Amino acid sequence: GFRQEIKAHNPNSDLSDTVVIQDEFDIWLKNALVLYEDTLPALDHWRKLGIPMVLVTAGVSEHQRQKITMVGISYDDIHVVSPPNRKSEVLEQLVGRYGSPVIFIDDKIEDLQETQKHLGKKVVTVHIYRPDSPHKEKHKNHNGPRISSLAKVNTIINLLENGVTIRRANKNDISAIARVNSDVFLGNKSDLKAATDWVACWYNAFPLYQYFVAETGGNKPEIVGYVGWQTHGGFLRPEPVIELEQIGADPAVQSLGV
Repeated sequence: GFRQEIKAHNPNSDLSDTVVIQDEFDIWLKNALVLYEDTLPALDHWRKLGIPMVLVTAGVSEHQRQKITMVGISYDDIHVVSPPNRKSEVLEQLVGRYGSPVIFIDDKIEDLQETQKHLGKKVVTVHIYRPDSPHKEKHKNHNGPRISSLAKVNTIINLLENGVTIRRANKNDISAIARVNSDVFLGNKSDLKAATDWVACWYNAFPLYQYFVAETGGNKPEIVGYVGWQTHGGFLRPEPVIELEQIGADPAVQSLGV
């Protein structure tokens, strides 16, 4: 454990001395803590927007606060939850303080699900998927927005503040439709080029195939979903069949009404 790591780092350490242990632990902890690259830019952006930021974490209060101080995260408030207390209880207080909805971002599915059950739509529960998270295997169990970068929270904020409009897609939308397609469908999963070629083929089949997009409002509109309608049976039939062939929504806004 920790003692073995300290000995490997500094063989001359006297681990019978509690002061030495504490000092060595502090050094080890500071070197071990690394923020994800998207963290500080996201926090700086939200602060410029005037969005209150509250850290809700579980564990030993002194230890958790020490870690937060070491990595230099700025915040408006911090709550350290220790069993049997739950994060949802703190979030209920935050809803009372700031109003709803509150955006709650966590990588632990159990905390998100418990909050959904307790507070419903008062809190937008966002699962952040990190490849090195100890909870990553359970990410598919979350019924709500999913992100892999804190930058995508801006899409959620834009949607909540400005809503969406539905319009017919144009040629300039192909890349945005392809991005959503590659995020949610197995046929082009994580392959943006394949998704772009696929979407372009169907777009060029107009009017046999027609795309419509869901676009957020505000100063920076963003396409967060689309549908593809396909005509069957020929154009001269009195009542041609129109099939909703495909519908996709950005994982960051799923369950938010798109």
